[in-house]
Amino acid sequence: MTNGARHWELWSPYWTDIEENFLDSESIGKLTSLIRDPALVVGAGQGLLIEELQKKNLHVDGIDSEPLMVKFAEKRRGLKLIQADGADLPFSDSRYKTCIVATGVIDFLEDESKIKSILNEALRVIVDGGQVLVASYKFHPKVEKLMRTVGLITDQDLWCYRRTLDIMRLKPLEQFTIIRNDPDISTFGASWALLRTHMFLPKKEKRGAKNWGKAWEKAKQDLDDPEELLRLSPEFVPYRNEDQMRNLFKKLDITLTQIFVFNSCIVAQLTK
Repeated sequence: MTNGARHWELWSPYWTDIEENFLDSESIGKLTSLIRDPALVVGAGQGLLIEELQKKNLHVDGIDSEPLMVKFAEKRRGLKLIQADGADLPFSDSRYKTCIVATGVIDFLEDESKIKSILNEALRVIVDGGQVLVASYKFHPKVEKLMRTVGLITDQDLWCYRRTLDIMRLKPLEQFTIIRNDPDISTFGASWALLRTHMFLPKKEKRGAKNWGKAWEKAKQDLDDPEELLRLSPEFVPYRNEDQMRNLFKKLDITLTQIFVFNSCIVAQLTK
């Protein structure tokens, strides 16, 4: 099992605390007018997006490759997801009018051939004239600025994912201590960046940071070796901005209709 797959398995029991991030209920609400049913969510996790869309009387199915995510979706929300790989969807051609590829799917992948396989499958299962909405994670601009300042997003646009998880489990003073000891960051720069971000971060982002802390505390109580959550997480994942998303689709020879940029995600619209 790859580190990435093992990461999702280990985090599944704590996903209830941290699922409201990136393509979240607020973002999917802004896209509702584009979504026609029947719809499919690829990378449905524990069913947050499906639940939100069902509230709007849409018929929505979902898949996830992680068995525990599927299990918890039924336990928490009464949703019966299908365990499947996004690159090999167990559905006939033209079954859906909309396919949503959630964050945590292509945005965590560097392998462009794998990304293309997932997108081709999403396009295959929608009707002519249907659409695919492809989400990629994004940080709030204030958070992104801090992460670039302290090196959690590199000059090569790689998100230092494992290091971020390591820092996020700490209290603000502990975070400062770790960052201060980085030889590439000045003490003043670290102090000012952290202070500015904690002072001016929107409530939603502050709440999200606290929820990551809660998840870590639960994991520490439940797991014999909570450090495994770090060791088996990807060290780096790509961080793609709007232009890089456009370039990605161009390289993959997949026609892009438009892009929506929200505070917490970028969503590309593909039309068949």
